Amino acid sequence: MVLYNRTKQVTMKQTKLFITVLLALLLSVSGSVRAQSWAHGHIPADVPEDERQGVLFVCGFYIAYMKMLISNEKNSEISREGLRNALLKEALTRKALKNFKLKQWELNYDPLLKARKCSLPDVKTVMVSPKGNCCYEATYFNHEEGEQKTVLMKIRKKKKGSRFEIIDLKED
Repeated sequence: MVLYNRTKQVTMKQTKLFITVLLALLLSVSGSVRAQSWAHGHIPADVPEDERQGVLFVCGFYIAYMKMLISNEKNSEISREGLRNALLKEALTRKALKNFKLKQWELNYDPLLKARKCSLPDVKTVMVSPKGNCCYEATYFNHEEGEQKTVLMKIRKKKKGSRFEIIDLKED
């Protein structure tokens, strides 16, 4: 029994590490040509160059977050929450994460989705646009609820390196 639990813990730690490394890799290449071509259709073509990196970060994070939730839907609740928390810790500041969890508890749905869950067709409708002052708007069509969802995120560059982090989720 103890061996099984240790094995399960190692697997969970390895999975968290994999997701964290995957997110870091995704976010680190967000400025590359590959990321820009990957984001084609998810960001407006006329985004100014000075806003492009922020848009790509939000787009990459938002789509990775949605796909992680979808791919782990059939896994255990513990596994899904562990992966979700690892992804959120990587992209949000501590204060933003605390506010996120508080909003989630108060609203009883995911503040990033403004819904309880999402599906693959929802991911295909994601669009991210700059709104000025380091704010970005992520929208998608939630097929289950039949309505457009909008989330505003404020980001900043991390002090170390050229990566970004989400500092606030704003109400629209």
